[in-house]
Amino acid sequence: MTVEVSVYGNDFTENDIEVYYIYDPEYKKVNRNSVPRNMQVPLLIETNFFWQNNDREMFFKYSNFTCRFTLGETQIVTSGRMESLPLGSSYPKNGEKSPLPDHVVCPSPKFNITGLGKLEVSANGVDYDGAGFPFEF
Repeated sequence: MTVEVSVYGNDFTENDIEVYYIYDPEYKKVNRNSVPRNMQVPLLIETNFFWQNNDREMFFKYSNFTCRFTLGETQIVTSGRMESLPLGSSYPKNGEKSPLPDHVVCPSPKFNITGLGKLEVSANGVDYDGAGFPFEF
């Protein structure tokens, strides 16, 4: 789908700006719900990417996975990526097709405080899943 924009009345641009919508992934579970506050630990988040509804190539090209950790008033965001388990299986071998990703991997941040917080995931770096996962540092 393309979008034309008007900044004045009926004078629209002719840029054919492409807009791509995704079917939001479902984040099912995280492999651990706590980490030491002074360590970065890779977290594996089991994810349903709804590949039957999402275009794989467009998703790989435009997704920007981030994980937002909230503890009290403090928020820290880390960069994530799509991955298949076992780790590394997403790389094609002997001409075979690589399996589709089924997890998001994000490192936990280092926190200066301890307590129970929340982990949320975003496929575009802006819109976070509201439910999230309870997470302890």
